[in-house]
Amino acid sequence: TFIFEAFAREIDFNIIKFKKIRSQWYGQTDIIFEKIKSVLTSIGKVVVLIDEADTAFGGRSDTTHETEKRLFGNIIQMMGNPQNRGKIIWILITSRPDMLEPDIKRSGRAGLHLPVFDPQGEDRLTFIKGILKEINININNFEKAHLQEFLDYTAVYSLADFNELKILLKTKSEVNKRNLKCDEIIEIAKDFNPSNISKERRYQTLVAASECTFKSLLPPDLRDMERVFIEKELLRQELGY
Repeated sequence: TFIFEAFAREIDFNIIKFKKIRSQWYGQTDIIFEKIKSVLTSIGKVVVLIDEADTAFGGRSDTTHETEKRLFGNIIQMMGNPQNRGKIIWILITSRPDMLEPDIKRSGRAGLHLPVFDPQGEDRLTFIKGILKEINININNFEKAHLQEFLDYTAVYSLADFNELKILLKTKSEVNKRNLKCDEIIEIAKDFNPSNISKERRYQTLVAASECTFKSLLPPDLRDMERVFIEKELLRQELGY
């Protein structure tokens, strides 16, 4: 979300986030959408940011309420309107792009699929340095062996896990009323046991790779994999193999 908010600011577009566009009253949802549509087309130069997009739209399945179907149809019609091209940019953020309706993912609507993967290599190290710098910890001061030990123990951390570690380190430092020593930092990292969601994260990574528009945006370990092999691994995970 932060990346795309920064993108909107960089290109000098306003940011609009959809909230409470549905109503319990009959016909009111359609009226709300028409008001939103009028505002967006009047403003122009706007980025419509929809977080958790896989749950934001009802779709067109047989079990979907008629109001949801109309809302979905109105939205994709607006997304695909060539008159809005360059004036209204739709950004749908989701960790499960495979759960988006095919109609919304096609070219001319949300046809540009850009994955955001966990940083690797030097990028990951830069991220770690940056997040620890926020609490006045400079891992450049670690001895080489200590730095490697810290990186080894945190190799399975997600970006959210590092944020949690940062809070733990800051709390410990405030309790002790002093800066933490290198061995204390490593000990806290060893003691912290992040949620075991490695399988889910791997699945989401593979889904993002299979949906990605440009191979050049994939990390090296996925760039050379043919889509058919990625889809086979996804199927194995779905079946629990």
